[in-house]
Amino acid sequence: GNTLPEIQAFLPAKDRPRLRIGQTLQVGLSGYTKIREQAEITYVAREGIGSSEVAKLLGPSLADALRMPPDGSYVLVKARLPHRTFETDHAVLPFSQGMLADTEVKIAEKPFLVTLFPALEKYVPNL
Repeated sequence: GNTLPEIQAFLPAKDRPRLRIGQTLQVGLSGYTKIREQAEITYVAREGIGSSEVAKLLGPSLADALRMPPDGSYVLVKARLPHRTFETDHAVLPFSQGMLADTEVKIAEKPFLVTLFPALEKYVPNL
């Protein structure tokens, strides 16, 4: 089909009240320095979940890659990428299942950084 790729991001649960459908999720693909994509948030979970629930949703290998603090609380956000491929200096590559990325949402002009699924290489606390 022609469906656009979807990202699942786990953002700090305390930011849940400020997240809205239609906001822009900025996505940086791990391992590709210049790739910055703008994805549109299509879903925000009603409540937060703990790291162990996140691990169950993702499966052990992705959960390990995320290295989330065991006592963290997260809200699942889904966002749609604008196209199915991304361009590097040398090639046009498809987005694929399980890619890691860092995500950022600007709320009231104050950015907060998180990590993501496909994403979460490292957990970046809200500054």
